[in-house]
Amino acid sequence: MTQSMELHSPMVWSGGDTSEPCRVVTLSRGRFSETPDAHSQKVNMRGRFLVPGFTDSHLHLVAYAIAQSRLHLDGLDEEQIRHIIGNTAGRLAPGQWIRGRGWEAAHRKKGGFPDRMEIDDVTLQHPTALFSKDGHSLWLNSAALGVLQLTHDVTDPPGGRYERRLDGSLTGLMRETAADVVRNLLPAVTDTEKRHLLQEAFPRLHAQGIIAVHSFEGLDEFELLCDMDDCGDLPLKVTAYVNLEDFDRALAIGVVRGTGSPRVNIGGLKLYADGALGSRTASVFVPYSDDPVNVGMDVMDAKNLRIEAVRAAEHGLPTAIHAIGDRAVRYALDALIAARETAPNIPGMRIEHLQLVQPVDLPRFAASGITASIQPCHLISDMAMARTYWANQTGLLYPYGSIVASGAHYVMGSDAPIDRENPLHNISCAVSRRRTTNSGCEAAWIPEECMTAVSALRGCTIFPADLEFRRRGRIAPGYPADYVVLDTDPLAPNAFEPGQLQIMTTVLDGDIVFSA
Repeated sequence: MTQSMELHSPMVWSGGDTSEPCRVVTLSRGRFSETPDAHSQKVNMRGRFLVPGFTDSHLHLVAYAIAQSRLHLDGLDEEQIRHIIGNTAGRLAPGQWIRGRGWEAAHRKKGGFPDRMEIDDVTLQHPTALFSKDGHSLWLNSAALGVLQLTHDVTDPPGGRYERRLDGSLTGLMRETAADVVRNLLPAVTDTEKRHLLQEAFPRLHAQGIIAVHSFEGLDEFELLCDMDDCGDLPLKVTAYVNLEDFDRALAIGVVRGTGSPRVNIGGLKLYADGALGSRTASVFVPYSDDPVNVGMDVMDAKNLRIEAVRAAEHGLPTAIHAIGDRAVRYALDALIAARETAPNIPGMRIEHLQLVQPVDLPRFAASGITASIQPCHLISDMAMARTYWANQTGLLYPYGSIVASGAHYVMGSDAPIDRENPLHNISCAVSRRRTTNSGCEAAWIPEECMTAVSALRGCTIFPADLEFRRRGRIAPGYPADYVVLDTDPLAPNAFEPGQLQIMTTVLDGDIVFSA
């Protein structure tokens, strides 16, 4: 670590409405400081732009690392998927698993959802498990069903479903908690393998300017990250949320908000109110346009959401609730408001995703101090599906501009590995709300919901730190020297058009972790 450094002539954005010229920014022992010392290293920034280091406020860190080793099926139709897994099967010894993720029903040429019979002939000797892009559905072949001993008489778990044909036989598709049950039966990745994959993943995050994440996984992943930190192998600041399955074990070992190591802290409990749009399981008031009897799935009902959120508050932990559809958002708000009434001084209550919100519910965020955790990249990924399957909805779609205008606290993330771990892309999606196609850029979708660049930057930098146990997230004396150097002004017109901004340097606690 450089003991003392002076950054001369930078432009600095530190959360305000403009970037300001600054004569010098001083770093000392990994923190921003008031004054330089006589031995400071002097660096001429030549007017380049400093912003606080980016935080991805919603991802799955270990799953993201593992996903890089899986088959990537994003954007492929069923024939392309058959081709890829067939080629993969030809390179593997009989009995070896084929694992992949990223398929979407929206890309299927013949419509509907996948069936094991579509891939059985190219994977006969290889159990195959393919997760959907949203992670809420799992597609198995017949070999995998056999290895896992899943037969027609398996019982649907609460909040999930094994899809069946009319004769009762399994199609190989599992949704929501059924997919989770099967996930836990699949061959496990060892801690040694996870460490190796994480070490490969960290530079990818640094190259995107990411120095901190809010990660939603299990207690085992939290303990692994703490151990890596203790060994000096964690170049990232992590706020971890544990799932309900691990909640009692976490309480038994004394976990409270802030428990952890210097770079890894517990943020709270994670609950699921519903599923996802891509799997048609997001819980909504008005049925899906293509299925007049489908209003999604309540992974947890309103009563149990409230019970668990209140129980977490009684133990000093805030709760984050996954809620995509408008019915799920309302249930999540009800649960978190009850939890806040139980423990009014606990910060950090939050709802994840909120892609469809009833207008009457939007003011409840600011009124109750509940954070809206949004993923603008999903707006672009889901746009075609939302236009098709939510055409009849009465709520606000991806209401990012309305969230800002309401005065609610908000943060932004990618949901990686579901979507791209790229804050500049995420900000671009929030600001433009338009897709780039082969024929050029489309018009903004629901333009009144566009965010300003300043609002989007705040959601990736200073606002996430408000939810954390540690003091960070600003370019100010006494704060950790976590920052990103950009080549041009992020507040300039069209700055977030594709290719306009480049990350030159990423710095974590005064150490350069990426340099272009």
